[in-house]
Amino acid sequence: MIQIFSTLEHSVKLELAISALEQEGISKESIFAVPLTNRKVERKLFDTMHNSDGVSLVSTGSALGTAFSVIGASVGFSLNLGPIYWGLIGVASGFLLGFLIDLFILKVTSVA
Repeated sequence: MIQIFSTLEHSVKLELAISALEQEGISKESIFAVPLTNRKVERKLFDTMHNSDGVSLVSTGSALGTAFSVIGASVGFSLNLGPIYWGLIGVASGFLLGFLIDLFILKVTSVA
């Protein structure tokens, strides 16, 4: 008899892992998943090296910052401040926009 125990938050990845276990021949009666819904510590905005909750607030900001900096530098050739300044303005505004989008999504999904 195989017993598998784990402490995971309920997610789509957990459902896929349970489906993979079932495909390996483990019956549904042998799998017991308990959702962890009691969160004693509020999620933090920034992760540290020793503590991470799996939520990244900089990934969308980095992508948008890169895209906005390329667009800003390209358009900056025909503007007064030049491509370097407009590239820096683009990276700052793109990162801020992406950070705010991730923060909004985190706050909306954690309330529900």
